[in-house]
Amino acid sequence: MTHTTADPATSAHPQPTLVLTPARAAAPAGEGTLDLLVRVQAPDAPPAGIGPAPQRQPLRLALVVDRSGSMAGEPLQEALRCVEAIAEGLTARDQVAVVLYDDQVQVPVPLGPGGDADRIRRALAGVESGGTTALFDGWQQGARLLEGGLPGTLSRVLLLSDGQANRGLDDAAAIGRHCADWAGRGVGTTTIGLGAHFHEDLMLGMARAGGGQSYYGRSAEDLRPRFEEELQLLQALWLRRLRVSLLPGPGVVAQPLGLVRRVTEGGQERCLLPDLAWGAEAWLAVRLHLAAQPGAGADPRQPQALLAVVAEGEAADGQVLTCQGTLALPRIAASDWERLPEDPLVRERVQEVTFIDALEQVQALVQDGALGRARTRLEALERQVAGHAWLAAKCARLRQLVDEDASGSVKEMAFSVWRSSNRLAAKDASVQACMASSPDVPAFLRLRVEEGSDRDPPAGDAPATGPR
Repeated sequence: MTHTTADPATSAHPQPTLVLTPARAAAPAGEGTLDLLVRVQAPDAPPAGIGPAPQRQPLRLALVVDRSGSMAGEPLQEALRCVEAIAEGLTARDQVAVVLYDDQVQVPVPLGPGGDADRIRRALAGVESGGTTALFDGWQQGARLLEGGLPGTLSRVLLLSDGQANRGLDDAAAIGRHCADWAGRGVGTTTIGLGAHFHEDLMLGMARAGGGQSYYGRSAEDLRPRFEEELQLLQALWLRRLRVSLLPGPGVVAQPLGLVRRVTEGGQERCLLPDLAWGAEAWLAVRLHLAAQPGAGADPRQPQALLAVVAEGEAADGQVLTCQGTLALPRIAASDWERLPEDPLVRERVQEVTFIDALEQVQALVQDGALGRARTRLEALERQVAGHAWLAAKCARLRQLVDEDASGSVKEMAFSVWRSSNRLAAKDASVQACMASSPDVPAFLRLRVEEGSDRDPPAGDAPATGPR
């Protein structure tokens, strides 16, 4: 395991820590592969009343709520209660606006100071559901309200919908390009889907392009935990626009595993990781493909540099914080290498990213109507991940959903893929602890068995695994 930190002399900020954890404590001398974790860790936030409070970016939020006809009754009323709850969690340093849309767009609450929930409550009194769904127009109005934020603030559109975009622009790829454009201008997008009829590919695509999160709730009562999780995350963010560069040594090819977003900057490809919150870690699983080591003069006891890693992100005041390190390991005979113990955390996280590929295959089977084959594949997948409490419980719940609600299971799989490929991890808590509703684990670090609800895990979970 390699720990490296940024030079504290370069900044008054607390520094990120880079941890490189290989699957084994050596690499094979011959041609082969070696998995490792690249982990960027945030410092723990100081306890309340001890030391200076961590600096939080003022939030600028546009809460964009679908009020189309399908939202009539409890869904719309719960959505408005969520808006009021968000407003109660803000302070006068923050700003908030509320946008409502059906086939028309309204702005009952223009962008103004937070901390006044009564102002929001009065403005939303008597709101009723209406016509069709001009989703893009509602989202775009929210983005425009946030244009021109001051440096050091965090601007985010929170979009809620329970249906399909059927008025105005409805092409998912085109909408995604608009989200990416606004993200480049400092306005991110988080999406929240409700029920059985929203367009999950559109909502996930908007969040991915907009640099935000994506959630969904199976029922109206599932909305509040999603809004609360997003607010907790935004209030805890410490490092944004986190990028990792992988610089392999001679004879080494570095392959990021899973659904990794990438960008090319200055001719260098970088992997994009989620924004990092206090006390958490963002991580990347990497597979190193190694050419055979030249035999002449090689000393197996001498560590060889296999990979250099540079990670950088922006602090609340816009300052770029950087940490870097090198993975150097001895290369030993394959027979000796195979006898080395495997790091349990690396094995666990690699399971998570390979789980994504398998789950996408099951999702395609359900969409094609091959439910029997989907169940069989889920049963086999559950056996493969039996030692991973979270993934095994997910497989068991998905098998139930395929039987109970095949179309709903497709949404659940889509959001499970998102969660598995776009999540922060707790630095010290076990999988089992993160699956429980413990107050010690922030909502954005909890692992749900079902992404669309907060139901308890099924009885008979797999045993707890090691620290995360």
